[in-house]
Parts: sequence; C-alpha cells; structure tokens
Amino acid sequence: MAHAISINDSETSGTPNERLEALKARYVSTPGNQQQLGDDDLNKIMDRYLYEATKEGNVEEFIGALENVSKSRKLALSLIFDQVASSGNSLLHVAASSGKDDLIELILDHFPYLVTRKNFSEDTTLHVAVRNGSLKATEMLIRRGTNSEIKYWKNKDRKSPLYLAVEICKICDSNPEGVGWKIPELLVREFARDEAYAVKIEGMSPVLATFDVTLGLLRIFIDRLPKLLHVRGEDGGGGTPLHAAASVGYFRQAEVLLRKCPYLALQTDKNGSYLIHIACEGSSFSTFENTLAMYCSILAVVVLLWGLSRDFYVAELAYHSAGPLLLMPLTGMSVAFFAAITVAVSKLTCLGSLVLSVGVLYLAMVIGVLAALIFPSSKSAMRIVVFYYLAVTLSAPAVRGFVRFCVTNFPFFMEKICNRPFIHF
Repeated sequence: MAHAISINDSETSGTPNERLEALKARYVSTPGNQQQLGDDDLNKIMDRYLYEATKEGNVEEFIGALENVSKSRKLALSLIFDQVASSGNSLLHVAASSGKDDLIELILDHFPYLVTRKNFSEDTTLHVAVRNGSLKATEMLIRRGTNSEIKYWKNKDRKSPLYLAVEICKICDSNPEGVGWKIPELLVREFARDEAYAVKIEGMSPVLATFDVTLGLLRIFIDRLPKLLHVRGEDGGGGTPLHAAASVGYFRQAEVLLRKCPYLALQTDKNGSYLIHIACEGSSFSTFENTLAMYCSILAVVVLLWGLSRDFYVAELAYHSAGPLLLMPLTGMSVAFFAAITVAVSKLTCLGSLVLSVGVLYLAMVIGVLAALIFPSSKSAMRIVVFYYLAVTLSAPAVRGFVRFCVTNFPFFMEKICNRPFIHF
C-alpha cells in the first residue's frame, strides 16, 4: 500500500527517505531566492531545535525538526544541510559525535558531499566518528569517502583518522581482542589496500601514536604498513619514527623498530643527524655525560692559567689540579667515539668486535696514563708510562694493518651495513 505524502502540510507521512524527498521538493533552490548562504548570513547558523533533535532524538524527530525549519525559514533542504553549529560542525558531524548510525546513513544517502566537510578544527566526520569510537559509522564513512580519500586527511592538530584511532585504542582498551582495537584494525586494512598510502597520508605518522600503546600494535604497523616507517615528520627535524622514539626515550619501541628494520639506523633527519646523535641528544643522562664534561674542560683550562704564576707552589698546584678535571671529558669523549663506531658496524660481528676491543684497550691506556699523572708515584708512574709506550709500539703495526684492511674493504663493509650496493664515485 502506497504511503500518502503531502508537501503542503507541516508534517508528512511515509518512510524517512520519502519524507526527505518531499522536503527537497518543497522549497527548490533557485538563483533568485535560494543562493548559497554566506558566513555572515543568520540562516547559516544551525537551528537549535534541529541540533538537539540530531544529537538526542531519533530519525522521526530529526525529520520532524527538518520539516519545521524548512517551513519556518522557507529554506531549501540543501541549504539547511549547509548550516553549521558554533564549532563549525555540520549535521553529519553532530550525528557522528552522538553515535547516531541510522542518521549518518540517512544523511549520506541524500547529501553524500557532507562526508568531506570540515569543522573549525578541520575535523572531517571520519575524525569525529573515530574519536567517538563508533565502528559502524567509521565503516560507512570510509566506504562513502573512498573517492575523496578522507581517511588520509589531517585535522588542525596534524592528526589523521588512523592516528586518532591509535590514541583512542590506548584510552578505551589495551587488550588486542577488545573493541578498542577494531577501528585501528579497520583503518590499517584500508590503508594496506592502497600502495600509495605512505605518500597520501597527511600529518604526523600514526606510528608515533603506537609508542604509548602496546608493542603489539607497533608490530602490526611494521608488518602491514612498513612504508610508514619511512614517513618523515612535518616538524623542523624531519626525522623518521625511529628518530622520534630515540629522542623521547622510547627505547623498547626503538629496539623493536631496529630488530625489524635495522637499516633505519643509517637514515638521517633533515639536519643530517643519525639515530645515535638523536639518542644522545634526547638522553637526560647524556645531557648531564656532556654538561659535566664541558664545565670540567673549562675549569681545567682556567686552572692551568694558574701555571703562569711566578709562585712555584701555585704553578705546581695548578698542574696537579688540572689532571682530575681532564679525566672526565677525555674519558667521556673516548667512550662516545668508540660506542658510536661500534653501533655503526654492529652488523659485521667480526669488525664490530675488533673495533670494540681496540676501543676498550686504548680507553684503558688513556685512563691509566691520566691516573699516573693525577696520583703521581715514581715507581707506579714509570711502570704505567713504560707499559703505554710498549703497547703503542707493539700495536702500531697491527693498527696500520687494520687501517689498510678497512680502506681496502670499505665498499664491502658499506654494502653489508647499508644492505645495498656501494656506489663508487
């Protein structure tokens, strides 16, 4: 039996779709009386009762509010759907933020262009649905927004829907089997279908958001969206997610990234800094292995200036006082140097072990000689100095051979470390 529909009455009967079609025919937009609403037009502001019906009511109440607004303001339905709330939210935004899946489907059936609308925070409806944790709404919006690829868009906070999904996953549920993981899994699956996802995604890398969640989610990103590991940040540094993990102290996450993709350690940011540089800069302890060394070096220089004094006792005191001050910066510099070299060649076990052994040997020699100067004793100082010269003399041929070996096999080492052919210039 056909439903009776009257467009002359304030209320109409029929299905929701039939009632909306009737409203579309009630006030047809024409160039003369239904022009696009400007930002300063009062009709651009969403009606309060329509807002409340969208947020709190059901489909029947929503359509009833549409009919009242259309009749009272004599506006075409398309112009009513162009109205926004004080936050810039469209009716589709309001429905998504309220979890009204039936309203979302109804609006998308008649005004699908709203899926690309942004509010004043540059959130699309997909951002709102993800933030609200609505799986069904997210599925509908992704399906309707395929052509516009809204799943890649960022908001004013430089966060894509996938980034928000990972954040919500942390808040809602840390259990991989929980409901909170369904939306990230959905978006990861959608991203993986597009080979160009790493180029299209906007804003911050979603990998960064996984650092605050379980390592399992990070491993999912590594396995299914590996190209995201190479997406550089939009900040001044322009580093990869591995750089970010090292800079803020996410060492377990950095370890997972390095185990899966060890070649990431050889990538630099826009400033030319490797991972080891970022880790040292971001470490509070190293900021302290650096501040102390700098001030000790300055104090040593200042103390040595006392040696210009004509008083022999003051000059001798300055000489012996400068030794302990030099011990800290020289030791720290030596440790930092051979540690960085060891990390760089760690993929070659033999070469890495050799570099580490040489570094430890010479570090012990430096500390020993400095100790002899700081704590002078005629016999012990002489023994240490003699040992030092013997060690240098005996190891010199081996060191020269090691250097020649490294220079000769440099292309081979670089190919092994970088996992790609070395280009000769």
